[in-house]
Amino acid sequence: MSKALALLIVLLLASPTRADEPRARLHATAGLRFEAGLGSEGGLTLGLLSLGVDWHLASSFVLSARGLGLVPFGASDDGAAHAGGGGELGLRLVPLPDGDVQPWLGASAGLLFFGRDTPFLPGGDLYDFVLSYGLGLDVHLGRLTLGADVHYVHLSNGQGLVAANPAFDGVGVGLVARWALTQPEELTSAWDRFPEPHGGRPCFQLGWTVDLDAGHADDASLYTLRVRFMERLSETGLVLVDLEGGSLADARLLEGGIALVEQLDVATLGVHVGYRDFVGIDTVVAAIQAEVHASREVSIVALGELEATAGGDPLGRAGLGLRAYPFPSLFVEVGVGFDRIGEQALDDASDPYLGLEWQLPFHFDNWQFSLFAERQISTIDMVGIRVAFTGAGYLTLRDVDRHTAWRRLR
Repeated sequence: MSKALALLIVLLLASPTRADEPRARLHATAGLRFEAGLGSEGGLTLGLLSLGVDWHLASSFVLSARGLGLVPFGASDDGAAHAGGGGELGLRLVPLPDGDVQPWLGASAGLLFFGRDTPFLPGGDLYDFVLSYGLGLDVHLGRLTLGADVHYVHLSNGQGLVAANPAFDGVGVGLVARWALTQPEELTSAWDRFPEPHGGRPCFQLGWTVDLDAGHADDASLYTLRVRFMERLSETGLVLVDLEGGSLADARLLEGGIALVEQLDVATLGVHVGYRDFVGIDTVVAAIQAEVHASREVSIVALGELEATAGGDPLGRAGLGLRAYPFPSLFVEVGVGFDRIGEQALDDASDPYLGLEWQLPFHFDNWQFSLFAERQISTIDMVGIRVAFTGAGYLTLRDVDRHTAWRRLR
């Protein structure tokens, strides 16, 4: 996944942009995909023909619905595979929506059906689930758009609950053509380059947030209360104080820190220094984080962190991920974290991390309530409730993160 994110960043930097360019919302699509099997399906190649439509929910989010026809070539170790048909739904994330050349990340899920006597693989059933994800590149040529992608695909009956679950895993490439069915229009959530004054960050302080959460690290339980105070130093500068206390593995955990943040037009930069006390061990934490806002809904974030413990060797962490706001009240984050950098056993150092936060639909002036779940870079899993006082009327999660505050990877 880290290689895919690195490639995406290169494509973003190389892609030409044209701000505020109208796009058609609805497209007819036709595509062809080829997938080469892995493992026991190494002698099997799939060809899939797709026909459907793409709907631009927003400038950075595209929903697709497609019919599929599958034709296999060759055979797996278990025997010959058979043709089938079905459909899928997909979602593409377009970090740079205004350019004629647009890189994207996407995933899709669907069903394929086969004759009862001719399942896809011997021992299978008359249906298969199909899941795929990958990255691609679209080139806009007026009403016509041409695209190509590389992806991973998995097909199976979903019979993993029993001993037999015939499945296919493969990697492949795809080609697609899209034809605009509607007139170009300004998509309502297209990035408007932050038209507000002072680089798009209104000059008010966020106030404070309180997190009450529970989770676990390995087999140890975790319960903490976290309070963050945020104050504006200048038109684009913030200071944030972060205090946390609780219990990890039935032992006291205390942590505090301070961060200085600079909010530029299309990026947010922050430096954090903190102190942690756990089972009598004193640790100093220093971190630097950069977040590049590719669009109003999507950004790329990178973190580097160093921990120094009294009497111990320094310990490093790093993270690289993608942040998105499918809706102003929903936050989604996925990425890869590198933990325990500096130790000899680096085989287990890389793990995915993720975060979800949903703002509850309560519209109170100056107050915000939300539920969150996250898997941190340090492989701590937790869920909780967050209460925020904005001091600036009702704000959505996207308003707070884009205009007034800062999220630090942990």
